[in-house]
Amino acid sequence: MPKRRNPTLPQPPPLSDHLDRIKQFEDMLAAEQEKRPKRDKYVQWGNDTVPAWLKAELEMLLREINSQRDAADLPALNMRDLRRVETMACGHTDYSHKLALYCAELCTTPGRGLAR
Repeated sequence: MPKRRNPTLPQPPPLSDHLDRIKQFEDMLAAEQEKRPKRDKYVQWGNDTVPAWLKAELEMLLREINSQRDAADLPALNMRDLRRVETMACGHTDYSHKLALYCAELCTTPGRGLAR
C-alpha cells in the first residue's frame, strides 16, 4: 500500500518541472561560461580573490534562484548558501550539471536550501 502524503508538508514539484528547471540552469550556465575568456582576471570578492568568471556566474545564478524562490513565496538565499552548494559540485567531472541540479533544488527547497 503506498504511503499517504502529509498535506501540511511542502510538496515537491512535479518531476517534469524539476527536469525543466535543471535544463534551464544548465543552459544559463553554459551561456555564461562562454564569456569566461573575457573574464580571465582575478577580482577581490569579500575576503577572497577569485576568477572574475566565477563571481559573474554565481551572481547570475543567485539572481535567478532568488527570482524563482520569490515566485514560490520562499525567502531569498544569500551567496553563502549558493557557495556552499557550488563547492559540493567542485571536483565533479560534470560540474556544470551538478551545479545546475543544486540550483534547481535551491529554487524549491524551503529554509536555507539543501540539507547541510
